[in-house]
Amino acid sequence: MLMDLDIDIPTGLGLIIVLIINLRPFDFIRRRLFAFRCIHLDPYLLKERAEYLRLMTRYIDTVPVLHPDSVTKLSHLHLVLVDYKLRDPKRFRHNLRVSPTTFDALLRRISGHPVFHNSSNMSQMDPCYQLAVALYRFGHFGNSASVEQIAQWAGISSGSAIKFTRRIMKAFMSLADEAIRWPSVEDKEDAKTWVEEVS
Repeated sequence: MLMDLDIDIPTGLGLIIVLIINLRPFDFIRRRLFAFRCIHLDPYLLKERAEYLRLMTRYIDTVPVLHPDSVTKLSHLHLVLVDYKLRDPKRFRHNLRVSPTTFDALLRRISGHPVFHNSSNMSQMDPCYQLAVALYRFGHFGNSASVEQIAQWAGISSGSAIKFTRRIMKAFMSLADEAIRWPSVEDKEDAKTWVEEVS
């Protein structure tokens, strides 16, 4: 790297500097640096220009344009899943549209599903967080239900918000046979009795 360049030139010798820089966003800097490409310099001038190159490289490394997708994110997940869950169930329900007890019951039903386990080096986010993101997404509409808004709320990428929702849907779909069924004869009689009592 250029910043690590340490030049020690014997007196009276010249040097040919050849820079190979491929930074498309910084054509103006590249042209300026290539102006030094083939120059016979005395040792003092060479050290001065080497310092200039160090400074320019430091500048290039710190300019935010090199990392345009880097966005500072702060997650609400900890606030909702820890603070609101324990101290303010009303706000927890406002965010995820379920009570803390229901959330825990849903999490117990799906946490062992294979969709939450992979064999890659990158571990998945805890199913608790994935469920919270999906429930937040299910419980909102309009602009607040956009993938970008959900990602910003959760402090994750848009791709993660989509993946979390898909995983949660797969886990819940595997429970369809247990959770969705036609009512039995006893269930129908109980419903009939309840309607007659209430009416």
